[in-house]
Amino acid sequence: MVTCALCRRSMLLGENFDHWRSDGSGTEVPVCRLCTPDAEKRGWAQVDRPPERRTTLNGTRHARKVA
Repeated sequence: MVTCALCRRSMLLGENFDHWRSDGSGTEVPVCRLCTPDAEKRGWAQVDRPPERRTTLNGTRHARKVA
């Protein structure tokens, strides 16, 4: 399950998100598209990743469908 680092909301299956660096240590955190402006205001750096890694649909280890 993927959780937004800012609003702590669990992202829905198929929802898009981006990876951001919140500090100088290089730790990457997921941020939902709704919180992207807040991440920018905080001065976080967006991490460039291939599009196939930015959605919860393509990685079953990130999110699972609940009946």
